[in-house]
Amino acid sequence: MSEQRAQASLNLKDYLNFLRETLQKISEDPNPQVIYPFWAQNLDKLDDNLAQILDSWARETLTQVTLEEAEYTDN
Repeated sequence: MSEQRAQASLNLKDYLNFLRETLQKISEDPNPQVIYPFWAQNLDKLDDNLAQILDSWARETLTQVTLEEAEYTDN
C-alpha cells in the first residue's frame, strides 16, 4: 500500500531527473560501486514507469541526432 502511494507521488519530472542524475554520475565515474548505491537510494523509481519513460526518451532523443553522432555513439 505504501509502495503504491510512493509511486503515485512520482511524476515525469522525478523520473527524468533520476535519468539525468544517473547519466551524469555514469559520465563522471562509471564504476558500479558509485552507481549502485545511487540506484539503491532511488528504488522507488526503478519500475515499469521508468522503463516506459526511458523508451520514449530514447526514441525521441535518438531520432534527433545526426547520422554522424549516431555512428560516433555506436563505436
